[in-house]
Amino acid sequence: FIPIPRILSMVMVTTLPPVATKVMFAQGIRFASKVVQYTIFSLLAYFMKRALKNIEYGLNEDVWQHSEIYTPSTMEDFVQQYRETLSKHLPDMNNIVATWQSLLKNEREVDDGKGEQGDEKNTQSSNTPEEAGRDDAETTVLKAIVLEVICLYQKVVPHLVSQCTFDFSKLLKGIVSEKGVRQEIAPVLQHRILQLSLELPANKFAWFRIQDITNTDKNSGEQSVFYLLIKMYVTSENPQLQTSTKHLIMKVLKETGIFEYTWKELEIWMKGLWSVSESKQENVILFLERVLIKLISNPYPYTDKISDVVQEASMLEATFGGQDSDTVSLPISHIDDVLDMVDIMMETSEGLNEEIGFTLSEDVIAQTFPFSPVVTAALEAKNKMISENCSGTDAVLTYLFAVMTDILHVQQDPLALCLVLQMYDKELDSLPENQSVHKINLQLHKYYSLWIPQQAKETLFERFGS
Repeated sequence: FIPIPRILSMVMVTTLPPVATKVMFAQGIRFASKVVQYTIFSLLAYFMKRALKNIEYGLNEDVWQHSEIYTPSTMEDFVQQYRETLSKHLPDMNNIVATWQSLLKNEREVDDGKGEQGDEKNTQSSNTPEEAGRDDAETTVLKAIVLEVICLYQKVVPHLVSQCTFDFSKLLKGIVSEKGVRQEIAPVLQHRILQLSLELPANKFAWFRIQDITNTDKNSGEQSVFYLLIKMYVTSENPQLQTSTKHLIMKVLKETGIFEYTWKELEIWMKGLWSVSESKQENVILFLERVLIKLISNPYPYTDKISDVVQEASMLEATFGGQDSDTVSLPISHIDDVLDMVDIMMETSEGLNEEIGFTLSEDVIAQTFPFSPVVTAALEAKNKMISENCSGTDAVLTYLFAVMTDILHVQQDPLALCLVLQMYDKELDSLPENQSVHKINLQLHKYYSLWIPQQAKETLFERFGS
């Protein structure tokens, strides 16, 4: 048996040479030469990849479960001490971020210098705007290795990343603008930034920071990073980049906790962006961004509406479907209540675990969360757009028609969704006439009404014909 402290000393010898100290790395990172900086970051990446292999091996439970000397918990403790020891030899995360920012600062100074040249030289230049803003090969390679090192920091010494106060949203703003993906940015940097965004915790990014979430028609000021993500998704011509962007959007939304049981529906909302023409996508992106930001800022009114309508649908099925009301699985507002109910049943009934455990974890949850609160938030925002005659309403309605029909088609029991759609359409029916707007609503109303019992069906949009 070798004590953990001695193992730690042995592993550190094979990870870093004695000369590789925090001071050495810090001096190399601050050196003016990009060649020296690249060499230092390459060394960092090499050492951290070696450390990552040791960490992965130490956390491999399959190896240590059968060990007669070290247990998985012992090795977890070793890995924790290993990370802490490594952090004493590695440069501070703020120094690495400062290198990235200095590269961007140098770019701006070069661009400003070019802008001060005479008009005569500018007119003679044949460079396009994309070529003028493109990095040279040396800078691109250095930026790429910096991003790789930040990504490795998250895997090897995540506590150093958590201590960094830098807003990593600025990285994404560097590769995408309100017009879409910046073509002058090298593909390797685009992929590295997306990879880093997928690795880092969501709280390191200010995804939803925006100045005004109540305006669903006009845009004012700087857009949120989440808007830029959606813009990047629809404008990217690189399939791999587009897929990575979609995964990042899904990750950001899933980590809000609102979509824990309905995250698959997010695929439909993303896919629906292609249902409108490219010229009208901007209106839809702005609409979706503001709906999601408003929902995330206060989800409870929208989740409560879903809970109420699911309850109503269950009782309708019991009343008009001939079921005994005691046999109807009534929804439960929160999954914690479901788990509490299971615990009570387990304690009071022998053998109940095998009989109902799976049903509660699947069927009851499916009935409680048949669709996400984005549905109610989007329908509310749609009605507001129509009542205020906002520009871009037709594009938003086309988008929602495609999304709602797709969500309807994947429902285990579509009645609850149909009742929600009818509830919001009832609000529209009392608004002043707008023929082009209501025609789209009429098509969807006719379709979803097929799933509503006659006794609960509302007669809407009669003035537009049947």
